[in-house]
Amino acid sequence: MRRINALAVLTFLPLILDQFQGFIIIELGFSFPISVVIKMTLILYMINFIYSVNRMVLGLFLIFLFLPLFLSILVAFFRDYSYTFENFIFVTKVIYFPLVFLFFKNYFKVKQYDFSVVINYLCYLYFIFFLFIALSIIGLGESLYGVNSEGVSIGYSGYFVAGNELGPIFIILSSVVLFFLLEKKKSLFLLLLLSVFNFVFAFLIGTKAALLGSIAVTVVLPFYLYLKKACRSNYSLKSYVVFVLSISLMSISIFSLLFHNVISAYVARWEFFYSQADSLISFLLSGRLERVEAAMFIFLEDYSFFEQLFGGGFVYFQTKMSPEYPRLIVEIDLLDSLLTFGIVGTVLVYSFWFYIAFSLFFRKVNNDTRFLIFVRFIFVVILSLSFISGHIIYSSLLGFYLALISSLSLAHNNRMGSCI
Repeated sequence: MRRINALAVLTFLPLILDQFQGFIIIELGFSFPISVVIKMTLILYMINFIYSVNRMVLGLFLIFLFLPLFLSILVAFFRDYSYTFENFIFVTKVIYFPLVFLFFKNYFKVKQYDFSVVINYLCYLYFIFFLFIALSIIGLGESLYGVNSEGVSIGYSGYFVAGNELGPIFIILSSVVLFFLLEKKKSLFLLLLLSVFNFVFAFLIGTKAALLGSIAVTVVLPFYLYLKKACRSNYSLKSYVVFVLSISLMSISIFSLLFHNVISAYVARWEFFYSQADSLISFLLSGRLERVEAAMFIFLEDYSFFEQLFGGGFVYFQTKMSPEYPRLIVEIDLLDSLLTFGIVGTVLVYSFWFYIAFSLFFRKVNNDTRFLIFVRFIFVVILSLSFISGHIIYSSLLGFYLALISSLSLAHNNRMGSCI
C-alpha cells in the first residue's frame, strides 16, 4: 500500500504543485518559488534512487547529458554572472524529462506496481486538470490571451503560468482516458461523451495545439489504433467514426449557441492574426518566423565558435532579441536549444528523445499490452510539436507525464501481463 501511495503522490504532485504555485503568485502576490524547491528535492530524490539501483546509468546520464549542458552555464557566467541562477533552472528543466524517464524505468523494475492503478491515477488527473481550467470561467484562474473589448476572456489557463504547455499535457491525459475506455470495452456513449468533453476542454484552453490535439485524439488516434488492431472493441470503426463526427457537429452547434460571444472572440482573434500573417505557415507558427531569422543572426554573427558548439546560456540570446522586458525566445524548441546549449548540447538533448522513440517503436508489442501503441502515437505528436512550437523539450510538467507513460508502457510491455 505504501508503494501505491508513493506512486500516487508522484503522479498527482507535479500538476497540483504547478497550479498551487500559480495561485500563490497571482492571488497572494507571494513570489517565493516553492515549486522550484520541491522540484529540486524531487530531482535529488530521483538521482539518489537511480544511484541505488543502477550507478552506471546515472554515470552515463551525468557524463553525456548533464555535464555538457552545464557548460552553457559556465559560458554564460563569463558573459554575465547575474543570470547564472536562471540559466541553471533552465538546464534542470531540460534534464527533467530524461531524468524522470530513467527514474521510472528503474522504479518499475524494482518496485511492485499495479498498471491499472497508474492508469486510473492518470484518468483522475485528466478530470482534475479539466476542473482547474474550467474554474477560470468563474474567475478562479487567468485568461490565457487576455480579455477583448467586450470583456470576453480568450482562452483559459487556470493558475498555470506556462499556458503553452497545457495543450500537450491535454493530449497526453486525454489519450490515456481514451485508452482506458477502449480497454474496458465501455459503451459508445462514454466514448462520445469523451469526444465532447475533449472538444470543450480544448476550446477552453484555446491554443492551436489543444484544438488540433482534440482532433488527433478523438479522430486520428482511433483510426491509428484500428489499423494497428490495438483496440478491444465490440463495434466497427465505421460506426465509431460516424458517431464521433455526429456528436462533434452536435457539440459544436450547441456550444456555439450557448457561448456565442466566446466563439466570436476566438474567430475574431484568429482572423486578425491570419490577416497579419504572410502565409498559412506563418499563421500556424504564430509569428515565430521573424524570431527565427533574428535567432539565426545572433547564432551566426554574435556567437563565438566555442559558443556555437556549447551555447551561450538561456538568458543571453533573449537579451539580444529583446533588450527590454518582456524577454523573447523563439518558442521553437530546436532553435531555443541551439542558442542555449549550442550544437553539441542540442544533439545530445535530442539524441535522448530519439533514443526513447527508438525504444518505443522497435519494441515488439505483446498481444495483451497495447498501451505501448498509444504511447507511440502520443510521443510522435509531442516530439513533432517541438520542431514548430516551444515549451516541449524544456517543460518540466509535460516532461514528467510523458516520461511516466513512456517508461510505464515499456515496463508493462515487458511484463506481458493483461492490460486492465
